[in-house]
Amino acid sequence: MKNKALHEYIDRHKSKDVVIVTAGPSLNSLDKTKLRNFCEGKFIIAVKQAIHLLDSCDLHVINDDNFELYKYDRFRSPPKVVYAFSGSLYKRIPKGVYDFRYEIPRSVSSLEMSLSSMKNFEEFTDLFSSNKRPLGPGIMYELCIFFPLYFSSKTLHLFGWDIGLLDDDKISRFYQKSGFVSKLNGFVFSKSINLYNNVYIHIENVIRYILFLMKFKIRINVPGITKGEAKFIADSTEGLFDFYKEHNIEVTVYSKTSLLSKRFRRDDL
Repeated sequence: MKNKALHEYIDRHKSKDVVIVTAGPSLNSLDKTKLRNFCEGKFIIAVKQAIHLLDSCDLHVINDDNFELYKYDRFRSPPKVVYAFSGSLYKRIPKGVYDFRYEIPRSVSSLEMSLSSMKNFEEFTDLFSSNKRPLGPGIMYELCIFFPLYFSSKTLHLFGWDIGLLDDDKISRFYQKSGFVSKLNGFVFSKSINLYNNVYIHIENVIRYILFLMKFKIRINVPGITKGEAKFIADSTEGLFDFYKEHNIEVTVYSKTSLLSKRFRRDDL
């Protein structure tokens, strides 16, 4: 068992309800105090920058994209950090910033072979015998949706998993602001998605990485944009609902704008 220690860590908390907080813009509509209070006594999985909104966290799940250096000294008990490595030749993060490492082999890194396309959720339920994962696309599909299977409570609460907008190829996050760089990104993308993905974003990431090495507080590895990605993932969540139903997992979604299947239960804090 490659991630035996992670299995043992989760097993110690398996009676708790699971909360996953990821970084969709609907987090801006939440009362942050209510969110933190709601998380008390539950097993908290934070996805990347969503951890900034929490005062407790059990698992922090990160990948190459939009990476930043996180500080955990404000937590009474620091979270275990789970890293999903994309296998990209262009993306690097510092060594030693994670406790557990998974890998998405380059051989499966195509939309045609992704979990959203194949919808073969049952094939990837084992998180601990191998560190190989499918392409999602997105860290929720690659790792996070499978953690609740290992909890006896069979209860999952989802915050911030908005997926995107059907009429917009850009995937927004709660922390993004409309500044010069954002407007420039939008302008280049509107002119040519190929120019944006194959030239512009690589130049931006080189500049970001240099600033990162100079100790500037900055995110690195800004991802490219896949046309129609939000709809592609959203359509597959009908299969995700059936997957969770088969495993008797009760899911509640706390987002009025989430593209997750309408069959998932919605609620407010």
